[in-house]
Amino acid sequence: RLAQLKGLAGGFGTLVLITREQFVAEVNRAGDGVGVVVFLHKPKHYPSAYMEVLLERLAAKHRAVKFCRIGHHDCIPDYPDANLPTLLMYRDDDLLRQCVGLAAFGGD
Repeated sequence: RLAQLKGLAGGFGTLVLITREQFVAEVNRAGDGVGVVVFLHKPKHYPSAYMEVLLERLAAKHRAVKFCRIGHHDCIPDYPDANLPTLLMYRDDDLLRQCVGLAAFGGD
């Protein structure tokens, strides 16, 4: 495990924009034991913009975790704006947790 972590020493470190076509490769096939945080966002949406800043900081701090962002309608057609921001947390192709809407983060 230590050798595996040393291989990830450079890590990920950024919030990467992905498309619907890239989702499976970037999220579901990220690698054995790799945690992935997927951020569903909307351009010019204040809560999404604020969350993006926070996730960029987290990505820089937690380099062993892969942070991705994708447009909410690109990921899930007809996904309601009221559910933004949304975070989906994966590991080994398993959806571990979903945080949906401002209430999930202590907002209104």
